[in-house]
Amino acid sequence: MIGAKIISFKTIDSTNNYIKNHQADLEDGTIIVSKQQTQGRGRGNHVWESDLGNLYFSFIQKKDISYGNIFSLLSRVCVTIINVLAQYNVHASIKYPNDILIKNKKISGILIETYGNLLLESLIVGIGINVNQIQFGSLQNKATSLQLETDKKVDLDELLQLFIQEYNKSLVVDDMSIFDEYLKHSIVLGKGIDYQGTKYKINTISNRGELLLKSESENKRLQLNEISLEELYDE
Repeated sequence: MIGAKIISFKTIDSTNNYIKNHQADLEDGTIIVSKQQTQGRGRGNHVWESDLGNLYFSFIQKKDISYGNIFSLLSRVCVTIINVLAQYNVHASIKYPNDILIKNKKISGILIETYGNLLLESLIVGIGINVNQIQFGSLQNKATSLQLETDKKVDLDELLQLFIQEYNKSLVVDDMSIFDEYLKHSIVLGKGIDYQGTKYKINTISNRGELLLKSESENKRLQLNEISLEELYDE
């Protein structure tokens, strides 16, 4: 369960960084939320532009975690965001592995960081959702927000509470059912991509997060961080 304790900030470098620096003192499921981040990060150390009006939060998991179930957790978070957006009559999709899109424009991203050597000691889940931002500058054709999709301003506290409720409700659902929902909302299945000079079709995604590719002459299995699929934004 998450959200029994919530720590809020007006501005912070990164909600993930705060948890990383204070994880020994934080209870399992604690949420850190900020109105703005000065050093927000996405996957692959990409900068996450963290303007006012959006929702930026992270939570820590210390119980029932292992390196083997990280993709299950990611799938659960993605499906939770999909279900939350649906409550605003916004229908979203998942671009492997961790981007939430509406009509091929990004509305949300997830960053999972792990701590521990042989055993996983803690896991930090960072989430950014574009909520009330309406101008994205050079990213205007690649990003959207809840306000742009609904023509209404959304209360950030209400949105966070909806996420907490949906995520905690999902914890009684088994991992494979969540994974099936992840696949159902995936936009990458069946898509053609170029990888290392060879054209492949994305055949499926394994429940451990591997991308399974098929070409005319071979099958290839890629790990979670081996490909970005950035080209699919332009389709």
